[in-house]
Amino acid sequence: MEEESTQKQIQSIQIFRFEKISHFQQSRPTS
Repeated sequence: MEEESTQKQIQSIQIFRFEKISHFQQSRPTS
């Protein structure tokens, strides 16, 4: 039970980081 919640937490953190990275790349001019 506890391990599953940790897995979900890690997954949401990875998604959050991925969205931040893609947003950061989008805000930068591609050159």
